[in-house]
Amino acid sequence: MDENKRAIPTAKGQDLADEYVIKFFETDYKLLQSAKTNLNVESVFLSIAKDIKQRLTETDTKAE
Repeated sequence: MDENKRAIPTAKGQDLADEYVIKFFETDYKLLQSAKTNLNVESVFLSIAKDIKQRLTETDTKAE
């Protein structure tokens, strides 16, 4: 995708994800991940849910 047509530049999104130590996902309105077509939405959701579960488990382990 043309970088000038993006709502948020890729680098800015990646920098923010790095700052919060989270994964960075981009959507492609034509192909990759789209709420309109539901393509890859489930896999992105599951990836995020897995990360949350892992962080909670790590937090619980540290508390013990």
